[in-house]
This record gives sequence, C-alpha cells and structure tokens, in this order.
Amino acid sequence: MLGMAIVIGWAGTVSAQEMDPQAVYRETKLKAFAAESKAHPRPSGGILMLGSSTMALWAKQPGLTTREPIIWHGIGGTTYGFLVDNFDRLLLDYQPTRVIIYSGDNDLGNGGGGEAAARRVSDHARTLAEKLRARVPGVQIAFIAIKRSIKRASAEPVQRQANAQLKALADEADDVDYLDFSALLLGADGQPDPACFSPDGLHISKLGYERWTGALSTYLKQ
Repeated sequence: MLGMAIVIGWAGTVSAQEMDPQAVYRETKLKAFAAESKAHPRPSGGILMLGSSTMALWAKQPGLTTREPIIWHGIGGTTYGFLVDNFDRLLLDYQPTRVIIYSGDNDLGNGGGGEAAARRVSDHARTLAEKLRARVPGVQIAFIAIKRSIKRASAEPVQRQANAQLKALADEADDVDYLDFSALLLGADGQPDPACFSPDGLHISKLGYERWTGALSTYLKQ
C-alpha cells in the first residue's frame, strides 16, 4: 500500500499538459521547428505553410514546386486558436513572402458548436492576419477553406458558415486571399469522394493531395 501511495502522490505532481500525449506531441513539434530554424537560418522570403494535420501530412507529399523555399509548420490536432496562441513559436525569425494557412477541422469538430464555433474560427483568423501584418509587413496571406469530409459530414453547415466568414475576411483586404479547394475532393454526386480521403474518412489521400497540390501550384504562379 505504501508503494501505491508513493506512486499516486508522485503522479499528482505531473501537470495536465505533461499527462496529455497530444500536448506533449505539440510541444515536441514546436521545439523541433525552433531547432531547425536555429540550425538552418533562412534568408527573408519563402512560403510558410501553417496549420493542422492537413498541412503536416501535405509536407510528406511530392509535387509542390515553387520558385521560393517552403517552410512546413503543420502540427496535427491543432486549431486556429492554437496558431494564434503559439504565433511567435510558429513564425520564429522567418520573414516569408507568403503564408498559407489551413485549419478549422478541429475547431469545428462534428459541428456541435454551431454559429459560435464558426465565429471563433473567423475571429482567430483575423487575429492571425493582424499578427502577421505587424511582424512581416507586405506578407501575402491565404486561408484555405475548411474541407468537407466523410467523417464529419454533420459539420457541413457550420463549415459553410466559417468558410463564408473567411471569404469575407479576404474580400475586405488586398493582402488576404481565400482558396477554396473543396470541390476537388468531391465526387460526381457532390459528396466527399472516398478516393480522395484516407480510410479514416477525415484526412486527405494521395489522390486528394495531388489535386490540392495542382491547385495551390497554380495559385502560387499568379
């Protein structure tokens, strides 16, 4: 019993963050970004790709070639709120020409948060844009529309609301673009195409990324 009491007492001193595998993973990624920045400083310019697992997995796909170097700072399981809260640790000392952002899946979940959740996404996106303008004058920002998926079909109404607000944010500012690649992941019936998604019905498959890569490459050449 004494041994059990010691273990329980010790475990009680561990913070909630340390006990949360996702928090540990996110912290590990942020530290890895900082180490990479320190080991390989980059000159001004380049394209910073920020976001959740959609960005993290995209980094592993071939085919995206640009005139400028690409910096991939995607972290699985994150939200727009995370991007705002950890802005300095994601941007670091980089002075990119463009910042491409994809998030929102984890903010909206299955859609239960309704209009309030959609508004939080757009509010965080606006804050993120303001922070980028302040730190990197002249940067061009692009928000990629939140994708429909098989797993989170119930979230579609809230996704539409959030995407409409992201588009409105872009419409009011010359330095913000809204990239809607959603249709590229749909089948002839207008529903998410299983071929464009991984078996979990949420993440994008190789085919889906090929389509997104083509669309993003076209945008970056403009």
